[in-house]
Amino acid sequence: MFIYTSTKVYYNRSSLSQFKKQAPNYLAQISKSVLINLYTIKGFQTKLNGNLLVTLNTGEKQIVSRKFVAPLRRQLKLVSGAS
Repeated sequence: MFIYTSTKVYYNRSSLSQFKKQAPNYLAQISKSVLINLYTIKGFQTKLNGNLLVTLNTGEKQIVSRKFVAPLRRQLKLVSGAS
């Protein structure tokens, strides 16, 4: 697994599911193979098929699979402190 930051790329031998168990709560899974830092989200765009398109501060766009939309919303509420 590769971990990308704004300045470096790291290689981690663990699987995504193993890494996710140890990851801080501001890292959210948005697809089968992608975790994002919730603090780097710039905006969202809904798609007709139920997916979300997330735009990050870097300008990169990532698709949030339908399976991960509800968990992402819950995680955003937890991180933001909203009820």
